[in-house]
Amino acid sequence: MKNFIWALAVLSMGVHAKVEFKNKTVQKFVNENCEESDTCSLKSFTLKSNDYITTLGADRYYGSQAHAFFETDKVSNLTDYGVVQFIKGCAFRSMKNEDGTVKKWRGIVREFFGNMQVFHHPEWVIDSVDVDAMYNNYTSEDRHGAHRWNSKKYSTEKETEHYFLNKRPTNPVLYVRDMPSMGSYDDVLGASNVSLQFKTCLYKTSDIPESTTPDDLRFAQPISCLEWSSSFVFNHDSKHFESPKDIDPFCL
Repeated sequence: MKNFIWALAVLSMGVHAKVEFKNKTVQKFVNENCEESDTCSLKSFTLKSNDYITTLGADRYYGSQAHAFFETDKVSNLTDYGVVQFIKGCAFRSMKNEDGTVKKWRGIVREFFGNMQVFHHPEWVIDSVDVDAMYNNYTSEDRHGAHRWNSKKYSTEKETEHYFLNKRPTNPVLYVRDMPSMGSYDDVLGASNVSLQFKTCLYKTSDIPESTTPDDLRFAQPISCLEWSSSFVFNHDSKHFESPKDIDPFCL
């Protein structure tokens, strides 16, 4: 876990690391039938996702990231909408035994609904670090405070990125970012594996509960949901990471 946190920090700063981006995708929902849902101030909901490989010396880390953007007709209407993300799957460790069999175990933890717990979600649950279902919420007084916006519209460049808490947007687009656990391999410690699926959904802020439970999946009707995944499972025979489309059975 310590190696994952270190690699994530280096990736975020872009220091002494070589980063290769792969499998870039863009999904976009355009809010055309807005009258039915009373959401005509919303213009669109966009999800940009990609995989990446971070090389730090002799070590390589395999991960995915996603940015979910929502655009409104004017800045003052941005806080009328918020993202809720749902997650299924797990992050786990594996090692090849001397007899050739592969041992898997749940040795990776995450912050989830106010507690540290094993990173294991065999069924769909709300993906949140606290009891507020809104992804990247800040406080009850400013739930959008940790959301980001960029002086360059729809860019995620750090040099032009701002937090809603610190500075109000000059264009009507907010976004949130997710970078789940990374895959990595060590000859002594074995492999860290990731097998996750996500549904990233946009709701009216007024429909998103400020206090709920992980299995409260039908609290409201989403405006739109876009899906992505992160899959890096180490093959101990070929010594390479693979990216199966289905969630690893060990996670289910």
